[in-house]
Amino acid sequence: MRFRELFNKKGIKWSEEQQYDVGTGKTDNNAWAKIFIFLPVALAFSSVLIIIAVIGIPKTMDVLKSALASITHEEVLKEAPKEALFSDVKADSKYFDSLVYLKKSGVISGFNDNTFRPYQELRRAELIKMIASAKKLYPLALNYNSCFKDVKNEWYAATVCLAKEKGWVSGYSDGSFHPEEALTKSEALKMIMAAFAIVPDPTLPVLNMFGDLDTDAWYYPYVRTALSKKLIDENPDLELYKPDSPALRGDVAQVIYRVLQQA
Repeated sequence: MRFRELFNKKGIKWSEEQQYDVGTGKTDNNAWAKIFIFLPVALAFSSVLIIIAVIGIPKTMDVLKSALASITHEEVLKEAPKEALFSDVKADSKYFDSLVYLKKSGVISGFNDNTFRPYQELRRAELIKMIASAKKLYPLALNYNSCFKDVKNEWYAATVCLAKEKGWVSGYSDGSFHPEEALTKSEALKMIMAAFAIVPDPTLPVLNMFGDLDTDAWYYPYVRTALSKKLIDENPDLELYKPDSPALRGDVAQVIYRVLQQA
């Protein structure tokens, strides 16, 4: 039976401009809205039925799970910030990438308050500990201790004594090491290069060097070689090297990072 005849029997006036709910005989003013809402649902349901018919229920479930997982993973990647490192080393720090690598590699761990203090002066014992960790050397305190008159059984004793055994350091003429003493930039550079067997190259041309370097100084071959290997990033055309200035924790960590990248 046609809708028009059905409506006439029920005494409902037919209108081309109105749609009716056949079940109630009442005017439905939201018919088009319902259609637009229902249509995508119907299409999605039909698509699922077609997939099930073609590849079966188990494979269909796998496809749906993969799609959902992909969407979720993509959203996480969009929203996730750069990995938290230390509370005083932000993502825009010049040290960020090198410190991320060193922390993940177990070379550094920072302080108990989750800081690294990149602009703090580096101590001699701290550098030896960083170098040993970078080389994956973990000496036992039982076997390595009391190698200098001021190095007995302290937290750094094992690595300092290992460094002495391997020739990375030799200490002072009075038999001391001065483990708590701050390093200069040139001293730190020499220790790192000695530990990683980077030998100063005397054949390198004296070009693009810093204006404040004494070519007769003991540190000159080390700085020249480090510059040629891009272990240091000061610009010789614009800056001074300041070889006797304090070695900063962030700068030294960056040199170790570059050495490891070239290994």
